[in-house]
Parts: sequence; C-alpha cells; structure tokens
Amino acid sequence: MGIRAIAFDFIGTIATVRADIEAGIASLYDAASRLAGLSVPLEEFKRLYREKAIKYRRIRLESHREIHNRVWIREALEELGCPVGDEALGELVNSYFKPYMESLRIPEETISVLRGLRKYKLGLVSNFTHPDVIFSCLDKHGISGLFDCIVISGSIGWRKPHRRIFEHLLRLLDVAPGEVLYVGDDPIYDIDGAKAVGMKAVLIRGSSLTEGDYYGIDPAEEPKFEPDYCIGSIGELAEILSRIAP
Repeated sequence: MGIRAIAFDFIGTIATVRADIEAGIASLYDAASRLAGLSVPLEEFKRLYREKAIKYRRIRLESHREIHNRVWIREALEELGCPVGDEALGELVNSYFKPYMESLRIPEETISVLRGLRKYKLGLVSNFTHPDVIFSCLDKHGISGLFDCIVISGSIGWRKPHRRIFEHLLRLLDVAPGEVLYVGDDPIYDIDGAKAVGMKAVLIRGSSLTEGDYYGIDPAEEPKFEPDYCIGSIGELAEILSRIAP
C-alpha cells in the first residue's frame, strides 16, 4: 500500500515558538487588571494560575479530553473575586496567547518542503486549546491552503495520542491508515498516536520547551511504539519519501 497522504504535527514540527508561559501569564495579568479590575500582586496571580493550569493539565493528560484555557482562566479570576463575562474572557485568552503568537515562526525550509508535496494529500494535527492561534499563523505565512484538512484538539475535544483525533484526520483525508505518513516531534503524542491507528510515522528528533516541561507533569509512561523513520529536520523528509513507493 503506497503513501497517499502526509500529516504533520504543528508546534515543534512545522512551527517554532520562543515565547514562554511566563510571558503569557504576565500578558494575561496586565489584561485582567485592565478589563476585570484585578488588583492582587502578579506573583499571587501567577501562583493561582499555575495551580489551576496544573489541575486541568492533569485531567487532560489522564482523559485525553481537551479543555480550553478559558476554563482555568475564569476559575482563577473568580477565586480572586474578579468574575468575567464571555466577551472579556475572549479578550483575556487572546492576551495570554499574544506573546506566543508573536514568537511563532515557520522556517522557509519548512514552507518549501510543504509546497513540494503537492502530489500528496496533506493534513495537520495539533494539540492546541485555542485553534485561532494555529489558523492565524498559517494565514500569516500564506500556507493554509496547502492543507486538505486541519485537525486541532481545541476544535474536536480530543487530544493526541487518543485515537479519535487521528481517526478524525483519516475520515477527512478519506484514506486508509497505511496510506498515511505522519510526521511529528513527540514520541508519545505523535508517534504512539499515529502508530496505534496503523499509520507510518516519522520522528523529528529534538523539541522546544513544552507546557509539560514548564509544569513538570509530563506523561510518565514510556513510548509504546518505535517510529518507522527518524530524521533531524523536516528537510530530510524528501529522502524518506524517495525510499517509499508512491
């Protein structure tokens, strides 16, 4: 069975990011002070925000269900006596992600590789609570149209490595699992998730700082599957494809 489609992870695979979570929390704090009258010291807000974020990260890791940032932002603010409506909450979420979005980059090499894959169906699968960040980045670089489907956990409610997010990708691409080559940088979220549903998988070695690194609660389990291929950068993908019969 030949490869008819290639699917990619986003952060760490297609895009790089430099902003850290501290910058996002500081931006959120400034916006909450302006929009919701938050008056506690920054360090107190950071402590409570971290507590709520860890609470929901544990739930997400255990259940593989996606929970949007707005849930723990709202909960933290309510506990501090600053309830917010939906419109203000939306602005707060955007404020949190502002440094993140400003630091997102898609290397020219990656864009060139993607443009050279026109003979394949292309998909994108991302664990991201706030889909607008992904779409904005793709639009900014003019490559949204390269993808036949874009699957984001914040839109469908399931996170990698749960099989449902990968099965959703397969339905949208209308291909069999064995006809998909999946490319990602995380051995559990990407490789285990893709291999569990029958896809071939390519691991890009090396990864930027993750939310799990920051909160110190990455999944404890070891990867269950070995990748079919390992590469050092996305530029090596062409060599892998040359070895696979189309």
